Amino acid sequence: MNFKRVPKKEVSDDLLFTAYGVLGFGILDISSQVEELQDNVLIVDFLPNFDEIFLEQMVLKLHKNFPQRSLLQILNGFLPPKFVKVFIGVLNIKQCDRKSIKKLIFHLKNWGLKNPKLQGFENAEVSGGGISASSVNIDTLESKTICGLYIMVKCLML
Repeated sequence: MNFKRVPKKEVSDDLLFTAYGVLGFGILDISSQVEELQDNVLIVDFLPNFDEIFLEQMVLKLHKNFPQRSLLQILNGFLPPKFVKVFIGVLNIKQCDRKSIKKLIFHLKNWGLKNPKLQGFENAEVSGGGISASSVNIDTLESKTICGLYIMVKCLML
């Protein structure tokens, strides 16, 4: 993600979209270097590990090999299905064709948020604590106390 209009600053970190804005360590890092000026645009790359051309070719190839599948089905594994469903709706993509795929990939790599409101450091949210690594099967990340409960690595206290 980066801001246009101010000296380009790139941050690679997690984002959390909420009803009241975008949160995450990446936002915290970048917001300290951005003044609230008009015409700021936060550019988000939802798939930073993939080059735009490679991603476009991959999705087009998947579409060619599986023409009966929807974009939602094709992008399964790249992004969470709920996210893809909303994103396709926001872009008003109705069909899975070359033009729609190119539009989708461009916006996944260059999503612009105009003039995002900054809450400042005084409103920053921090979480603490976690789950003891000794209570988790390290090979499977399954809880030792609750069968079928799997833990995200970020929640472990190592």
